Amino acid sequence: MKSQQIINLLILLGFIVSINNTSAQNRQDEHLTPLMKAAGEGNVELVEELINNGENIFVIDPITGTNVVHFAAQGGHVEVMKILVEHGAEAIINLQAASNTFTPLMVATWYQNPKMIQYLLSLDHINANLKDQYGRTAAQFPVPDKGSKELHPIDQEISEIFAKYYKKYDRYMEQHFEDKVTPKNLPKDVNLVIPNNEMGNGYHTAALVASRNNNIELFRKMIENGADLTLEGEYMKAVVTHKAAYMGNSKIMHMIVKHKDFDKIKNAQGPTNGYTPLHDAIWHGNTATAKILLDAGVDTSIVAWDGLTPLDLAKKKGYQDIVDLFQ
Repeated sequence: MKSQQIINLLILLGFIVSINNTSAQNRQDEHLTPLMKAAGEGNVELVEELINNGENIFVIDPITGTNVVHFAAQGGHVEVMKILVEHGAEAIINLQAASNTFTPLMVATWYQNPKMIQYLLSLDHINANLKDQYGRTAAQFPVPDKGSKELHPIDQEISEIFAKYYKKYDRYMEQHFEDKVTPKNLPKDVNLVIPNNEMGNGYHTAALVASRNNNIELFRKMIENGADLTLEGEYMKAVVTHKAAYMGNSKIMHMIVKHKDFDKIKNAQGPTNGYTPLHDAIWHGNTATAKILLDAGVDTSIVAWDGLTPLDLAKKKGYQDIVDLFQ
């Protein structure tokens, strides 16, 4: 190869490398949706325009597993977050990112945005007790900067916000619940929802907790005080029939099938797996609750998200005693 050809080749290669470097720089945020970018930058008008034009607020970033709510939290843009919540984002306000397990509340704390923290803590569905991959809640994030023994003034403000929040929260729980589950003011508060901070019971009614825990006395008490059995719990969106079926609580299931709300919830499908209460009973081999549901006339033809009817599931699991109930 002639020397001039070599030189030309090197120039060409250098040009290609330069182009690739430029392309790499341009691609750094290409995985973000326009809505994520606008939310992170606090562009309220653009956020509203994008949502009004059909932009999906529930899209997950394929690289970090974050959502638009995380970007609004990082930027501390409260007005943007309010718009997102108005359009349904409170349903994912506790979403933990796949990359670092941070919730929007953790993100707001990590990036020292006190006003955003205050707003997020005011939301009904917020769970301030979720932990990241290192076992920390958002309230535990503020620590002294390297070389200092004291918190940064912003972190001090954040710590005070959390302290006030938990004090108010404890007072609320003491005023409204016995044992953090049973409403004190009955029948008025029979359907009062337990706050999301109560792990396991978060955003559940007492009837939901009782149906899962086989607390027959509490369940009966809630029914006698007019409990609405159609209410769902978080995060699985299960109703009392799912919980009693899943746990094999046959005495409570007998009470449920006699209740006026039963027809509304007997075939309810969970949004996560498409399972009906009958699916749930069979899934865990609870023959007694499966029989109660079958005798009560539930729909046996419903197909779950895995393509299985209740009978298919019984055969898959090898529960012949349950299979025989379908004969």
